[in-house]
Amino acid sequence: MYNILYIYNFVVFCTGKRVIIVNDKPIDNGHLMRCIQAVKDAGASTISAYTSQTVFPGGWECFLTAGLDKFYVMETNPGLVELLRGRKPFEVLGISRGIHSVLRGRGT
Repeated sequence: MYNILYIYNFVVFCTGKRVIIVNDKPIDNGHLMRCIQAVKDAGASTISAYTSQTVFPGGWECFLTAGLDKFYVMETNPGLVELLRGRKPFEVLGISRGIHSVLRGRGT
């Protein structure tokens, strides 16, 4: 619960901004979905997400309609990555590419 409260304390700064939610290892989809909703409710212009551990304990399908511009995932789970490749909002990043260019606004 601490992480959600932490997110809610900062969503006030989201109005009109491009926001990327970084979740290094999702333990459940509900946490990330609540974060997405909080940022959406705060008026972010676009919302993206990133995870370095491509594991979705509750399934990945809920993110198809979550209102994300992009969901960046790393090639850490080859079987799952093949299911996500080419499906919006998912974008598969190579391990060597890293998140730096995405955060700098140079993502594909």
